[in-house]
Amino acid sequence: MFFFSGISMLFMQGPANVAMFFDSLGIPLAGLVAWLVIALKLGAGGALMIGYKVEEAAAALILFYPHRNCSRTPKPRRSVIV
Repeated sequence: MFFFSGISMLFMQGPANVAMFFDSLGIPLAGLVAWLVIALKLGAGGALMIGYKVEEAAAALILFYPHRNCSRTPKPRRSVIV
């Protein structure tokens, strides 16, 4: 998943468009971050695919991957019995 997402960012979307998207999110140094994200996805994703240094690659992806709404706890759902 990560490897092919990196390929897409590099060849289909293009690093410039990825940087513009990051800039629209307010990420500082968006051009540099775009290249870092692409390199991370290709390197760590490729390592996971071939089984090389799996623990390090997974840790890098976990630490760098943006976690949305981590501080929010999910609201419990109500069960309705009909």
